[in-house]
Amino acid sequence: MALFDATRAFFIRHARLVAVVQLTSALALGGGSVWYGAWYQDAQGELHDELKKSNAKTPKPNFWAVSKAGLNWASPVPYTAFGLIFGLISGAGVFITAARVEKLEADAASNEVARQTFARDLENEQEDHAETQKYYYDALHEHLKRYCCSEIPNFDDSCRASIYRYDGESGVMRMVFRHCATSRYNSKGRVTIPANEGIIGAVLQNGDDAFINKLPMKTSVPKYSKAANKVLGNYGTSIHENTLQRLRMPSRCYYAFALRNISDGSKFAVIVLESTNESHFDPDQIKPVLGSHAHHAAQYVRHIIRLDTVLNPYGVS
Repeated sequence: MALFDATRAFFIRHARLVAVVQLTSALALGGGSVWYGAWYQDAQGELHDELKKSNAKTPKPNFWAVSKAGLNWASPVPYTAFGLIFGLISGAGVFITAARVEKLEADAASNEVARQTFARDLENEQEDHAETQKYYYDALHEHLKRYCCSEIPNFDDSCRASIYRYDGESGVMRMVFRHCATSRYNSKGRVTIPANEGIIGAVLQNGDDAFINKLPMKTSVPKYSKAANKVLGNYGTSIHENTLQRLRMPSRCYYAFALRNISDGSKFAVIVLESTNESHFDPDQIKPVLGSHAHHAAQYVRHIIRLDTVLNPYGVS
């Protein structure tokens, strides 16, 4: 058994050499057979004549007798014999090697089936995970909708609530939440805005909230800009006219409130409430409502930020 295993290992390890030996043996056997066929008749006749010298009635010698008598390097006998012997040995080696190759192919096929099965299972798991993430993301938005809209005094169809979080890599504020009952004001709009402009800049650079009231109708952008910047000047900030031109909602009343990191108390997001009606919000009523649940709102926004790049319906630019 040990000898068989060693022989088998040798053939497998030297499969290329076995193939070369088999090819050489086949050529030697083929050439030797042709030579043998031409040589045999003459050799048999010569041997018969030699034998008849001793006994005139001696029959013609058979194949084995002729081959034995011709066992020398001047005849095809040794070459044909070596070709046959090595052909048999190398044939056995090729058989063993072929069996090994078949096993490897079967293993490879089995591994491929296992890989494809794993890939399908992984894809299904990722799809399930993505769906779970989407449900969770939507649930977070519903919590924020209740916090920023449903519980806010006087929040009606003229109002919109948005939340922007600070993106440290780009240095801008990126929208992660928006709700408005009026569909044309609930669409994507501006996904990013400067962190140092407008009412958001006022909150980030000053206290926890800021309020802009009684802005004129947005029929004249210069007039609207002048009125807005007059109020923003009290907070040490301003807003560029070209930024105002890109704001689609003609809001006349704004209230913004900062959300702080639970760990270090730094500001990382801003809630912006706005209405197309002037004098629509009362900061004295809104601030206590937002402040009482700011801790939970900050947690919701933090969770949304973790999923933001994949699930944010407003995009990333």
